[in-house]
Amino acid sequence: MSSRGKVHALIAGAILLTAGVTGVLTGTLNSPLGGDNPAFLPAAVRWAAGLGLTDPYFNLAVTGDPAGEARLVYHGFFYEWLVGTLMAEPTYAAALRVLAYFAMASILIGAGWLLWPKVAREAPGSWAGAFLVMGGAQALAGEVFRNGRPECVGTLWVVMGIVALLKLPAPWSFGLAGVMLGLLGTTSPIGAVLAGLALLAWLARELPSQRWLAPLAWMAGGCAGAFIASVQFYPYTFKEWIVGMMHNSGPVTEFVSYHLLKAWMFTSAAPLFGLILLVALVPVLVDVAVQKRRLSPMRWRLYLFTLAVFALAAVYFAPDERNYNLRLLMPVWIIFAGVGALRWARLGGWRSLAPWAVAGVLAIGGAEVWRQAALHLIGPRGTSREVFAGTLQQIEMRGTVALSDGLLVAMAPMDKQVSLTRVKAAGDQYTTTSTADFLCLQQINPTRQTPPQIAGWEYVWDDYSDETPRLFGLPLAGRPQGFQVAVYRRIDSKADAQGLTFPTLAAHRPQVK
Repeated sequence: MSSRGKVHALIAGAILLTAGVTGVLTGTLNSPLGGDNPAFLPAAVRWAAGLGLTDPYFNLAVTGDPAGEARLVYHGFFYEWLVGTLMAEPTYAAALRVLAYFAMASILIGAGWLLWPKVAREAPGSWAGAFLVMGGAQALAGEVFRNGRPECVGTLWVVMGIVALLKLPAPWSFGLAGVMLGLLGTTSPIGAVLAGLALLAWLARELPSQRWLAPLAWMAGGCAGAFIASVQFYPYTFKEWIVGMMHNSGPVTEFVSYHLLKAWMFTSAAPLFGLILLVALVPVLVDVAVQKRRLSPMRWRLYLFTLAVFALAAVYFAPDERNYNLRLLMPVWIIFAGVGALRWARLGGWRSLAPWAVAGVLAIGGAEVWRQAALHLIGPRGTSREVFAGTLQQIEMRGTVALSDGLLVAMAPMDKQVSLTRVKAAGDQYTTTSTADFLCLQQINPTRQTPPQIAGWEYVWDDYSDETPRLFGLPLAGRPQGFQVAVYRRIDSKADAQGLTFPTLAAHRPQVK
C-alpha cells in the first residue's frame, strides 16, 4: 500500500472508530447524566408518551411558562419533538439511542465528508493532515457525546449546512443551507442567530454584490420554509412560544463575565474550547487583511462589519458556562483551525509544527469520550439502574421523592411523586429548597466518596463507593460509573423511614463520615 493509501486508511479507521465508540457510549445507560439534561430530555420522553412537550420537573419549565403549565415555551422545541417522535418507546434509554444516531451522523459527515476532503486538498497524503482530521473527529465527538442538550442535533444541522454550501451546486446549495438554518431556528434559537451572522459574513466575502439577490432569495426561502414547516409540529401556538421565550430572555441573555477563562478553557464539557477558538481566529484575521486587497472598499467594510457583529453577539450570548451557544458552531472552528494550520505550515521552519499542535488541541476536545470508554471497559462497576429502581420504589411508597439532576431523567420522567432538586454547597454543609419527604442524591453530584450533610435533612442510607477507577495507576474518575445514591429524609416531614430495606450491590454505610 502506498504512503497516501496508508494515510487514507488511518483516517477512515479513526473516524469510524471515533463515531462507533461515541455512538455506543452515548446510547448506553450505565450512569445518570448531569448538566442540563433535566431541562430537555424529559420533555422528549413525555412527548413520546403522549403527555405533550412538558417538563414539570425542571423549575425553568414551570417559571418560564407564563401559564404555569410547564410547557416547553422557554427554548427551541424541535429537538425535543424530533427525539420524542423517533423514540421506539417513551424511556430515557430510548432517547439516548436516538441521540447516539445523531452523534454518529455528525462525526461521520463532519469529519469524513467535510473536513477530510478539505485537508486532502491542502496537504494530500500528509501525515500531519491525517492527524488533523483525526483531531477534528475527536473535537466533534466531544461536542455531541452524551449531550442531552439541543446542540447534539443542532450540530448536525450546522454540518449539513456547511456541506450544502461547499458540495452542492447553486442555487440548491443556498436553499439547503437555508433549510438547515430554519431547522436550527426552532432547535436552538440563539445558535441560529450566531449561525446566521456567520453565514452573512461568508456571503459578504464570497458573492459579488450583483449576485447577492438570487442566493439570498433561495436561502431566505429555504430558511422560512423549514422554520414554518417545523412550527406546524409544535403542539402549542406560535404566539405562546414567542411570549415564553421573551419571558425567559432575561436569564438567557444576561451577560456574565466571571470565571470566563475557567469556563472556556478548563471545563470537562469542552476542554480547551477557548484555545480552539483562538487558533481558528488567526486565519480569519489573516483573511480579513487579504480580502482588503481583493474586495472593493464597500464589500470589505461589509465583510468586516458582519464579522464584528458576529463577535459581539458571540461574547454576549455565550459567556461563561453558556458557551454551548458558540460550541454549536464547532464544525466551523475545526475547519478554520485545521486549514489555517496547514497553510501556516507551508511557510516552513518551526511553523511546520502547527498542524500537529492544532491536532493535539482538537483531540483534547474529545478526551472525555475515551475516558468514559476506559471507565466502561475496566470498571469497577457501581450500582446498576435496576438496583436503584428497587430503592426508589420502596421510598415512593413512603412519600414524595426529590432526585438530583440526572437521576430524575434516568428514572422517573412521568412520575408525579418525583421532583427535581439541586443541592448546593454552603460551607461544610449543603442546602436544598426541596419540600419533598425524601431526597436521593447521586454520587456524581456533588462528586465525593462520602455523603454530605444537608441542612434540614437527616441521613438515612447510602451506597456511595470509595473505589477510584484507575488505568495504569492513573485515576480516571472519583467514583465508579453507576447509580450510587445517598437517601435523606426531611426533618420536619411526617414520612417514616423506619423499616426501609434497600437492595444494593455496595456495602451499607451506617452513618455520615
